[in-house]
Amino acid sequence: MKWVSMILLGATAFTATNIDDLLFLVVFFANHRFSTAQIVIGHYLGITLLILFGLLGSLLARVVPGYLIGLLGLFPLGLGIKWLVDLCKGQEINEPEPDLKTTRSGNTNAFSNLVTVITVTIANGSDNISVYVPLFARITPSQALTVVIVFIVMVAVWCAGAYFLVNNRFIGDKIRRVGDRIAPWILIGLGIFILSKIFLR
Repeated sequence: MKWVSMILLGATAFTATNIDDLLFLVVFFANHRFSTAQIVIGHYLGITLLILFGLLGSLLARVVPGYLIGLLGLFPLGLGIKWLVDLCKGQEINEPEPDLKTTRSGNTNAFSNLVTVITVTIANGSDNISVYVPLFARITPSQALTVVIVFIVMVAVWCAGAYFLVNNRFIGDKIRRVGDRIAPWILIGLGIFILSKIFLR
């Protein structure tokens, strides 16, 4: 029954540290500039890095101070401000990129979108590391593997949940309709929240 307790432990730890991820996942899914693949892959890569940080926690604590990770909050803050400026200028941040862009430019935008999702995931996950480090320190490698597998499954559940909310026929249209207007404020609030953790330590 130990594996059952590890599954419950993993699910509880993931939910406690990633419940707010649903909010920004909805923001990205509601923005037509981001494809489903970019969001899912980006979120998976971001969570994977957070897990690796947790597994290498004792070493990372010496190499990367916690406040430096907190400074990643500048990224969603800056992105939110940029989107807000674009909105004020009358540019729809939900509109697809113009067809005149070259393939190379399109690939650059896809890579930029992927990096954006990864960075926001890591920035919002600064508290994940503080939970994952002691968690992985107290369990065996086989138990840690079970927890990591649970985390991987939970990422899929989170992405599916956010995708369902945006594409639900009852509330999806409303989310997409107001998404471009509230997205900048959500990212700005997220950035301020992450940065505030530096001063509340």
